[in-house]
Amino acid sequence: MNISRVLKIIIKNLGYLSLYLLKLFIKKRNIVLLESTSHYRYGGNPKYIYEYLSKNISYDVYWLTESKKIKQYLDSKGFKYLSNSSFIYKFYTILRAKIIISSGTSFYDPFYFISRDKNLVKICTMHGSGPKLTIARKYNNKESLRIVKDINSFDYVSFCTEHASKIVGVNQMFLSLERIKLLGAPKNDVLFDVDYVNHNYNNRNLLKQIVNENINGKVIYYVPTYRPYKSKLPIKFLLGFDEEKFYNFLEDENIFFIYSDHPSSLFTSDLEENNRIIKINFEDNPLFDNIELMMETDILIGDYSTLSTDFSIMKRPQIFIMPDYVKHNKIKGMAEDIRSLLPGIEVETFDSLCLSIKKYLNNKNKFNDDYGDKIDKLHDRYVGQDLTESRKLFSEFIIDILENS
Repeated sequence: MNISRVLKIIIKNLGYLSLYLLKLFIKKRNIVLLESTSHYRYGGNPKYIYEYLSKNISYDVYWLTESKKIKQYLDSKGFKYLSNSSFIYKFYTILRAKIIISSGTSFYDPFYFISRDKNLVKICTMHGSGPKLTIARKYNNKESLRIVKDINSFDYVSFCTEHASKIVGVNQMFLSLERIKLLGAPKNDVLFDVDYVNHNYNNRNLLKQIVNENINGKVIYYVPTYRPYKSKLPIKFLLGFDEEKFYNFLEDENIFFIYSDHPSSLFTSDLEENNRIIKINFEDNPLFDNIELMMETDILIGDYSTLSTDFSIMKRPQIFIMPDYVKHNKIKGMAEDIRSLLPGIEVETFDSLCLSIKKYLNNKNKFNDDYGDKIDKLHDRYVGQDLTESRKLFSEFIIDILENS
């Protein structure tokens, strides 16, 4: 047994002992903790629950973060947070909390306090919903076992539909039915609000910050998702793709092309940035929210990302670029065949990409005529037609736990 493993076991057991002793003196209070998949990001389902709770319930609600920019933003809103800058108070509050909510498959667990605390209710919101989600056929069996173990450390895991809960929660995560809740995706509540969506589209405040000028054209948002292998950006695999021709096309059609790769991606090349092509860097923008940008977007270009499921709620045009479909399916797997549920058109050549953009950019009705049935099918499986007030459902569930535990 190596030294690092011995030290890890010692720290873990010291954590257990410390927790046991502290619990003798510290009583639980009606405190809720929330976090994103990273303590340097502010977004996802927990963000929307956190802001709703902060405004609508009288109990203490804290965001866990170490980002200076996030802390400054929360201070400006008058919201509460915990960070290592107040180390003792942070851990004291964690020990007193009754609920922790995360969108990842695991949660923040300093010195194993949280996983060992049986009186702390742990809730996973999932970070997205769609046929991409899979555990059973990961690229690494050890990684699969870790994810299954981590997700089963939650007391409750929320899904959007019964179909998603069965095909992902039961069949691949091996969750018991008692742990599954159908509470929807809080981040998508705003996408169901047509007036709110139109207001954001017309003002485009987020895009003004990204581009540093008013947007007097159409906007395409490109979201290639994570691959567990190195690759060029998928758009570069399109037959006949040429960056100069693409720039000229965007210029001629008055289109802004915004793109962001996955924070954990292994892409080996980027597109050259200019006045038409802009890349969003997550590390520099911890407050960046995909949902907000999608409301200001005319067309989404994606692949296997669950963001396409979110975007489909607005029934705006989508284009899919998946040159590595066979490889991705073999290595990472899918909950079910994505191609049978694509809420948009798949393209394989540069010419077909440009033609599809021109075809649907100013003709949303034509797009819905062509793909409305597939969008409805996707929603039945992974969105839920009635879950338009997910934040309220989570709030009621949380209050019930706080007041009855």
